[in-house]
Amino acid sequence: MARRTKEDAEKTRQQILDAAAAAFDAEGVAACALEHVARLAGVTRGAIYWHFKNKSDLLDAMLERVRLPQEQVMEDLAAGRITDRRPLDLFHESSRDALSMIVNDERRRLVFRIIFTRIDQAHEQSPLHERQQADRVHFMTLIRQIMARAAEAGDLAPGWTPETAMRVAHAMFHGAVSDMLVLDESRLAGELALYLDAADTLMHTLGSRYDPRLNDGQGCLLRPALPVDEG
Repeated sequence: MARRTKEDAEKTRQQILDAAAAAFDAEGVAACALEHVARLAGVTRGAIYWHFKNKSDLLDAMLERVRLPQEQVMEDLAAGRITDRRPLDLFHESSRDALSMIVNDERRRLVFRIIFTRIDQAHEQSPLHERQQADRVHFMTLIRQIMARAAEAGDLAPGWTPETAMRVAHAMFHGAVSDMLVLDESRLAGELALYLDAADTLMHTLGSRYDPRLNDGQGCLLRPALPVDEG
């Protein structure tokens, strides 16, 4: 009986997360009332507060559910925990994989569309605005650290600094995701192929030697999580 109750609670939690994604996408995070999320999920408002402290907590859980495995790879790269691959090559591979995973997974596509393309105007303290600002700083910091490691290894192409390489790479991948997430589904496959080609051109210009024709699907998603040094 207890197991059944736990399963039911988890099912309700997932229903709420699915409903929140649809409601936030349609209305914006700040404008969406949790009562609307509850109606879409077929639960009471109290059920939402049983699982989530507030709207910000709900948004965080919704985003955590679609967290990309490539993010962990990038964090390990930035921290120097991966030593068996050139930083620029693995960043190139993981970025390509991330683009493909976002576009080809419907649930991820919906949630990433919220974080990449929705704007809560006049709501600077909204959970969405705060998350967007935090994610921007987080990923720019990770990419800068990866580019610095590439430069230290002598792999960054001449004329580039970690800062300029980070800015161009971040703009490329952020722009590609933002653009594809507003397209009709029928156009996604074709546009993804074009953006992957553009990403390859950029990364090779920066100094990457990764060749997706030879290595596609190797290593990045199969890499086990590495222990984090808490000292």
